[in-house]
Amino acid sequence: MSAMLLNIGKAKRNEDIVEDFDVEVSLDDDLVIDRGYHFLSPARVTGSFYYKGSILFLDAKVTYTLSCVCDNCGEEIEREFSFDMSEEFVEEYASHDPDDYLINQIAIDLDRPVCDNLLYNLPSRILCKENCQGLCDICGKNKNTYSCNCEAIESEERHREQNPFNKIKIIGDN
Repeated sequence: MSAMLLNIGKAKRNEDIVEDFDVEVSLDDDLVIDRGYHFLSPARVTGSFYYKGSILFLDAKVTYTLSCVCDNCGEEIEREFSFDMSEEFVEEYASHDPDDYLINQIAIDLDRPVCDNLLYNLPSRILCKENCQGLCDICGKNKNTYSCNCEAIESEERHREQNPFNKIKIIGDN
């Protein structure tokens, strides 16, 4: 995978000039393989940046599409996600922190900041739809597509078991 380098030469020569950009950053499935997700496209990164002092300020919106499984019902889905990110990049000689994003002469590498922010903004639960009903606890069928009455039957059985007069009825039936 090649790095997505964004040319900032013009911004470095003209401080405070805001430049817009629209690029794609390749995403490696290894980022999300532990969750069983698969990226269906590169991330689209749109935004702007400007240079001031020895710092480049970047604001962007990142949009990407995942293939995944609904956490409630197990259906395979494709879903587009997006998030906003704001980052600062520093000249290498000014940096003392290994976590800083660095300016490489007249370019910045967007891969690491986009991936870092993607992982931070990845939803903890992904649903096929907001009101996904999930699977029936009893028969295991998808309640979004199949209507069962397992809960009503179980509730009725539980009510009979908890009814103190049920023992009398059982003795009377013998």
